[in-house]
Parts: sequence; structure tokens; C-alpha cells
Amino acid sequence: MRILHLNGFTEEDKSRYRQSILRNVVDSVAKMLRACETYRIVHEHVIQEKVNIFMKFYEDVDSDLGDAQIVISNEMAKIIQQIWQSNSIQLVYERRFNYQLLDNAKFFLNSLGRITSPDYSPTTQDILQCRFKTMGIHEINFIYKKVDFKMIDVGGQRSERRKWIHCFDDVNMVLFVVAMSEFDQADPEDESQASNGRLFISFT
Repeated sequence: MRILHLNGFTEEDKSRYRQSILRNVVDSVAKMLRACETYRIVHEHVIQEKVNIFMKFYEDVDSDLGDAQIVISNEMAKIIQQIWQSNSIQLVYERRFNYQLLDNAKFFLNSLGRITSPDYSPTTQDILQCRFKTMGIHEINFIYKKVDFKMIDVGGQRSERRKWIHCFDDVNMVLFVVAMSEFDQADPEDESQASNGRLFISFT
């Protein structure tokens, strides 16, 4: 809606999305590596060495609190690229519907050189692909065909759902929107069911 009806994204917005995109990359690689352990998929020796280096890097990134910036150096980008192109990771990627993996993993990992360059600024397509948890309640207002619209985005996590009730004052319409790409994706809160099914049950 921001792209269609407002002025898109500012440079400050893009800077924040850049960090979210880099977080998407390292989280996706870590989830695939953990899935390899779950499914007992063994890496080649040379790849296992790269995996060890990456996991140390990921643990350091994951332990950072506050506004610490994620920086993927050229050396780390090459390591991630080698891991991504390995037979073991490609095998576990094919089984991605059995565990929770961001649907943008392939898009960003295939663009690793571009998004880890020092002068990288996210494109509109990058921002559309980016995923992060909605915390709290966010709204945008716009006018379409002389009608005022207010769209409210709420967090879908269990801890956020109790806040939904505050959004229903003066509501004329409720749209239940689902992502077509998630019809068979595992729910991050319960991998035994699909994410769209869980959200619909919560809403109804």
C-alpha cells in the first residue's frame, strides 16, 4: 500500500530494511544448517569447515543485543555462498516445507554479492521480499478514489493477538489476506500445521 498509494520508502526506511534483509540471510542459512542436523544430512569435509566458521559468526550476531548492526564481510559472503551452493544445503532446501524457512531464502542467497556490497541500497523488490515480525500495531492512511482508507497491520504471534481487540472500533470491513506462498509452509509456532491455518483459526 505504501508503494501504490504513498511515496514509497525513504533512504532511512531503506537503511532499516537493509539490516532486516541481512538478518533474513543469516537466519535462513542457520535454519537450513539446523535442518541438516535434524535430517542427518552430512556435509562434505570442506563445507563442514565453512559451516563451523559461519555458526561461530551467527552465534556472535545472535547474541548481540540492542541496535547492533549486522555486517557481512566479503570473506563471510564467500563462505555463505559456498554453503548455499553445497549439495547438502541444496538437499535440505528441497525439504523446506517440512520445517520453517523464510520463503525469500533463495531470492536473497542468489543475490548475495549484491546485497552484501558496501553501497547496497534495497530495491523495491528487495523490500517486498523482506520478512520481519510485526510487533505492536501499525497503520497507514491513504485516499483511493476519494475514499479514506486506514489499513492496520497487527502482529500475528501469540503474544500479540490480545492487542487485536483494540483495532475493531469503527471498522467497516475485515479482509482476511493470506500469502499464496504459505499454503504448505510450516507454522513457526507449531510445525505440525500450516501457518495460514493457524492464523485463520486464531482470527475466527
